[in-house]
Amino acid sequence: MENKTISIVIPAYNEESRIASTIKDIKGSVENLKEIIVVFDGSDRTPEIVESICPDCKVIQHNHRLGKGRAVKEGIEKATGDIIAYVDADGSIPASEVNRLSTLLTDRNFVVSSRWMRSSKIKVRQPGYRIIFGRVFHYFVFFLFRMDIKDTQCGLKVFRSKSLKEIIQKVRVFDWAFDVSVIYHSMEYGLEPVEVGIEWNNEHGSKLRVFKTIPKMFLSVFGMWIINKHKKSSKIKTIIDKIESEFFSRNI
Repeated sequence: MENKTISIVIPAYNEESRIASTIKDIKGSVENLKEIIVVFDGSDRTPEIVESICPDCKVIQHNHRLGKGRAVKEGIEKATGDIIAYVDADGSIPASEVNRLSTLLTDRNFVVSSRWMRSSKIKVRQPGYRIIFGRVFHYFVFFLFRMDIKDTQCGLKVFRSKSLKEIIQKVRVFDWAFDVSVIYHSMEYGLEPVEVGIEWNNEHGSKLRVFKTIPKMFLSVFGMWIINKHKKSSKIKTIIDKIESEFFSRNI
């Protein structure tokens, strides 16, 4: 993907303690960087910090909670680079990994970072209970979708812009199962996933509250499976649409 420009999309919810180092790392490491788009839906000083250290960054602010999925979707829609990478704001993955993953892109694939490949380099591991949850969640997703991605939730994914802009319009789940939905619809679109081990460091300050979030993630993925399994059935379309609007599209 030589000479292809890269847009970085960052969903940010009250990240004032971490966003500066993440932005500096991206600006100092990502080659052919066209733009950084920060979509903010919190209540702290994140936008002011971004604008002070990166005047050319695009900051999109909302005074209501979007959740990661809708924030990423808006950033993707605004992106103008040839390649779009969406990343977590916590800096757990070095920005230099964007360069490596981008070189693997073709017209027929997309690239997913993973903490569970043999080539992964984990500096600080997650707590044991989160590791167990991650493995159980992987097998649950595989059972429902036969999606053999070891780590759907790792915080860096890289796409060709044209494909992702079309795929994101099909995504209908914006809560904690958003990444599963993006991968599923990308494969349905005809792209092959390339899962790549990355360097990763468990950063403190995660917004995910595991024991509160676990039931929501499993229910959301199961609901997504129901929706896609029966989406061609006109008899239950009305019921599914109601379920989607009342539950699966809620903010997180």
